[in-house]
Amino acid sequence: MRIEFVNYLSEQYYEILKLRREVLRKPLGLDYNDSQLLEEKDDLFLAYYLDDKIIGCLLLRPLSQNELKVRQVAVDFNIQGKGIGLALMKFVENYAKENGFSKISLHARETAINFYLKLNYQVLGNKFYEINLAHYKMFKQIY
Repeated sequence: MRIEFVNYLSEQYYEILKLRREVLRKPLGLDYNDSQLLEEKDDLFLAYYLDDKIIGCLLLRPLSQNELKVRQVAVDFNIQGKGIGLALMKFVENYAKENGFSKISLHARETAINFYLKLNYQVLGNKFYEINLAHYKMFKQIY
């Protein structure tokens, strides 16, 4: 098991994209378009490896000097609930601390709210819809 950053448009990026398509988009009958993928060019891509296979990932987008946004969290369907998402989020929190960010924000699907609440994220505002699914804005102060 290892977690590491991968480069945009690298071979590993395309493995992450494949995982994101399978877990986040395909069940909704959606895919990514070229403009959506181009918008990611300045994001940071985090991969969770088991042996040499990427089984979890997420994207990080710095919104300011203080705030880091978590996006597109995906874990292979066959191993969800085994701590992969938790390990990725703990890695993000350590990265945020080490790099001077004091806040992590995200848009959580309604089905993922309890996962983030257990990690001490707080809901900010009311439910909204993104890609036709209910989401909530959430955040956590990093100390």
